[in-house]
Amino acid sequence: MYEDPRWLTESRLAGKLCVIIAPGARHSSFRFVTGALDPFTDRGAFLDTLNHIDNQVLVITGRYTPEKSRQEMDALCAQPGVDSVELPCGKLSFYEEFSGDTARLIRQFLHLPVNRK
Repeated sequence: MYEDPRWLTESRLAGKLCVIIAPGARHSSFRFVTGALDPFTDRGAFLDTLNHIDNQVLVITGRYTPEKSRQEMDALCAQPGVDSVELPCGKLSFYEEFSGDTARLIRQFLHLPVNRK
């Protein structure tokens, strides 16, 4: 989901379709969107996985994340050991649409130089 529907041009869509028609592909994009890839049956099991992670976790969200997804992300962000940042833009695919902003936040979290070329 993109904030600006015009971002998904025909050439970008063609690149995405290559993934699902590749030999051995399992239509992962479709399965992800429908929830068929989610190994968790409830929020508690999902949040419990954080108890098995020894490092800080970064969660980046987009300002216009859909409500149902936002609820799950907010529950994750409220957990100990989770750093969260909301971009002032974006929906679910903010990392594609706003890749530079996303990379900057990740680099800051990892304490890496931000303006690396």
